Amino acid sequence: MAADPTAGVSVPEEEKDPLARVLASNSQQEQIDALEALVKDIQAWDIARDSDKMESLAVNLLQQVVVVGTAAQAALYACLLQSPTAAMAAAVQTLQKISTATIQSPTALQASLHVLRGILLVRPQTRAPVWVVEQQQHPNALLTQQRVNLFLVIPALVANACHAMRCNLPTWAVPSNFRVRLVECAVSMIVLAAADGDDQAKESNKATNNEYFQLLVQKLIRHGGAREVATALYRQFERLSVDVDADGQLLLADVILETHQKRLSPRESALVCRAILQQTVSLVQEPTRYHHKAVPWTNAWLDLACLPILQTCRKVRDAVVRLIVLSPSSVLPEAPSDQLLCHCVASLLACVHGDVSSNKEAFDDSSDSDDEAPLVVSTRDRVLRKHLTEVVATWSQTVFVRQTDRRVQRHVTSFLLSGMILLSEKKEDLSADLAAAVVEGVTVRLHSNIDSIRKDGMQMGECLAKRLDQDLQFDELETQRQDEAAVMEPQGRPEPLRLSNKTANRPSTTSRRNRRARTHRQMDPDAEYISEEGKSDSGGSFSSEFDDDSVWDDENVAAYDLDDDEEDLRETARPLYLYQCTEFLRTPESEDHAQSRHETALKELPALVRAHPIDLKDHSESLAIELLRMENKFNMEEFTEMVLSSLVALVVEDPISICQTLVAQLFQECSLSNRLTALTSLSEAALELSGEQQLEVWKQERNEAA
Repeated sequence: MAADPTAGVSVPEEEKDPLARVLASNSQQEQIDALEALVKDIQAWDIARDSDKMESLAVNLLQQVVVVGTAAQAALYACLLQSPTAAMAAAVQTLQKISTATIQSPTALQASLHVLRGILLVRPQTRAPVWVVEQQQHPNALLTQQRVNLFLVIPALVANACHAMRCNLPTWAVPSNFRVRLVECAVSMIVLAAADGDDQAKESNKATNNEYFQLLVQKLIRHGGAREVATALYRQFERLSVDVDADGQLLLADVILETHQKRLSPRESALVCRAILQQTVSLVQEPTRYHHKAVPWTNAWLDLACLPILQTCRKVRDAVVRLIVLSPSSVLPEAPSDQLLCHCVASLLACVHGDVSSNKEAFDDSSDSDDEAPLVVSTRDRVLRKHLTEVVATWSQTVFVRQTDRRVQRHVTSFLLSGMILLSEKKEDLSADLAAAVVEGVTVRLHSNIDSIRKDGMQMGECLAKRLDQDLQFDELETQRQDEAAVMEPQGRPEPLRLSNKTANRPSTTSRRNRRARTHRQMDPDAEYISEEGKSDSGGSFSSEFDDDSVWDDENVAAYDLDDDEEDLRETARPLYLYQCTEFLRTPESEDHAQSRHETALKELPALVRAHPIDLKDHSESLAIELLRMENKFNMEEFTEMVLSSLVALVVEDPISICQTLVAQLFQECSLSNRLTALTSLSEAALELSGEQQLEVWKQERNEAA
């Protein structure tokens, strides 16, 4: 055998290390050849075991290799995409070094941006992205969550790096655009995996893709990205509509519903529904043509994205009504669009059938029925009627009329008008509670000196009269009635009698007669009982069913539980929601039971706040201001301690907004005691959030155990 001619000859360093060969290239072709050889070497590695080695190589490629030309760039990215996870980590590390001025290389910045955009934001057409394939081969729930957290901070990293290099921020790196593309790509991956012909591949990829999508949507919503999620889902729906892909639309509906049920809380689901509705309303060119019509206004997109979760989950319906109808943050600046938004909510609730229930604990609809429901009740209207009654109960309160912004009152009135019009029957379906609450709210508004509030009451009065098959019109609404063709009287109807405000304030004779007919007859327990035959049983014997020979005896009678917390004897019932606490705290001292309402609210508020209810974000700031400005007008014991405890609970549960509110109050015109209360609550909340108190308790328990 001939001797090896290379024996004893030293091999150049660049031939041992492919990266060194790439760096030592003297021409573009040599650089391309070295990169292609590097790809073959990487393919022989075990990426899962050599992850640190691959990440180090990716960092060196991004920060040290300068490529010129399309072919060289393609060869470089082919090397990096052999391990997408390592390439993303290297790009993030490079951006961090550029932001801190450790590296000042425009080429490294451009390469890092190209890698991130190519891996994350290129919508898949015929195959899944390379990093998804890698995730499917090595599924890891913790790794998926870490990746989602990393994806959400990439826009900030790119902005810092571009600012350090004094270059323009790419359009795709704008946070809103980046989030939309992320969700679009996630949905495309799910649709693409479902179209795969291999059933085994479908099942193996479905769990990974769905988990990534659900985590991404959950994180985006919690970071204020509900609008971006709605935009991305709508774009995907439009894309499937253009392709006439009915199976893809059904798959999209299933994915959205599964995300609501498995990942999102009721409030988070309500945020998504609000974003979808607001985006849908913004696309309508003439919103005045649709609101306040007797036909529910929905479309295929709303039926796919919002109706399924509203149909199955009662808690989500309650959260949607709380957030969209009663929250000031949902009021749109333009009145026609805002009215259409309210009409959309009422239309969706009108389309929800009350006979659907799944999972008795989470999706039970049995509590939706009213105890005093009329005999003739449309099943389709049961859900809408329930929420109308709840909203009217708030709308008709005097404190709501006096202290709520007029735009919010106009918003709530629009929902009530749409809901009343969408009820199916004419007069038999209107429950007594709903009609009485509407009458009370109309009466309060007609006594107001503000024109907008008075007109809201007049509109509701006319709508109620129409539902009760009565004639009522106000002269002050004649101009508005001519402009709104949607609320005009049907053709062929006789001209109704126009009433003045004084006449309208008095309930009609028919209404009084109907109320008396619905009132239960009061029975005197001491009076003798008169049977249907007119005979008195007061002196006679009872039926043989209750004599001594009856089969009932002491052994067959179960004992009553006599333990009673006497909750029903309280002067003021315990508040169950934060808005009730706000109403209690705003009770004027001249009203009855004002002291009891103030004291009850102060005692129950800390526990309610620490339970972190779904409406905490909507009422926390107003509650903090009410507590800070509250005075001890009734000389209550431990008043200062109760106020301080409530403020501390608000700061702990909603630290950002409440801290900003309290700090802003410090620099406004307020008393010294209010400033001291604000500072004390901030310091005690900071102490609680630091965990020092829990640490001291733990040390004490450990010492006692020892």
